[in-house]
Amino acid sequence: LRPSLRWMVTVHDRINMDQEGNRVSGVKARLYNALLRRADLVLANSEATAHDTVQHAALDPARVRAITNGQDLSCLEGVHPDPGALPPAACRIGLVARIRGAAFQKKGIPEYLEAAGALLRGGADASFSMIGADAAATVAMEPLVREAGIPPERWAVLSFLEDPRPVVAALDILVCPSRFEGLPRALMEAMGLGRAVIGTSVDGIAEIVEDGVSGLLVPPRDPEALARAMGRLASDPALRARLGAGASARVRERYGASRMALEHEAAYRAIIPAP
Repeated sequence: LRPSLRWMVTVHDRINMDQEGNRVSGVKARLYNALLRRADLVLANSEATAHDTVQHAALDPARVRAITNGQDLSCLEGVHPDPGALPPAACRIGLVARIRGAAFQKKGIPEYLEAAGALLRGGADASFSMIGADAAATVAMEPLVREAGIPPERWAVLSFLEDPRPVVAALDILVCPSRFEGLPRALMEAMGLGRAVIGTSVDGIAEIVEDGVSGLLVPPRDPEALARAMGRLASDPALRARLGAGASARVRERYGASRMALEHEAAYRAIIPAP
C-alpha cells in the first residue's frame, strides 16, 4: 500500500474460531492477525467483537473502534406478515441465519432442534422453522430433526428469500441460540419488526437484548434453558407482546442506520490526513 493510503478493516465476529466456538491457531490465523495489525483502523460491529479482536490479535486498542450494526428503519415500515410458508400452530417459532451445508453448529441449530422436540413432547401447540438454509444444510439437518422427534407437519425449512421480512413478521418468536456471534442482523431486524426474541447471553446478542425488557437471554449450548424460554413465551401472548414492543423500541432508539453511518464517517475522517 502507498503511504498516502489508509487501510481500514471491518470485523464482524470473533476471530480465529471454528464452528464449535473453539479458538484455532496455525498459519492462517497468524497471517490473519498480522494483516489486522497492519491496518490503520479496525472497525468491529459490537463492543464484544472489538474486545475479542484486541485481545486475540494483539492490536493497539487505539486503532480499534466498535461501531454497532445499524438497521434501515424505513424498511421495517408497512411490512405485512405472511405466514403462508410457515407450519400452522398457535405459536410459530423460527430461526433465521445463512446456513450453507453442515457447518451450522455456530448458530446453535442442534440446540434449537433439541429444544423444539422437548417443547413438543411437553404438549406445546408450536411449529418451528429454519429460514436461510440451502439444500445441503436441509439434508444435513434431517437426522437431527428426526432424532429430536419433530414431526414433519411441525417443521419447515425455507431457503434464500429475496425479502424475508413478511415471514419474520409472521413469527411469534424468533430465536438466536448462537454459540458465539458478532451482532446478528437477523435478530436486529426481527426486533425492529416487534417480534419477541430469545438469544444466548453471548457477545453482541447480550448487548442488544435486555433480558426481560427487549427479549429473553439464555446460556449458550443449553437446549433445556432454550426450551424453557420458548415454552414461557409460547404460553404467554401478553409477555410476547410486551417484549416485542420493548425490542422494537430498543432498535429504533439505538440501532438506526443513520447513527451507524455518522459514526463510520467520523472514524474515516479521524485517520484521513488533512489536505
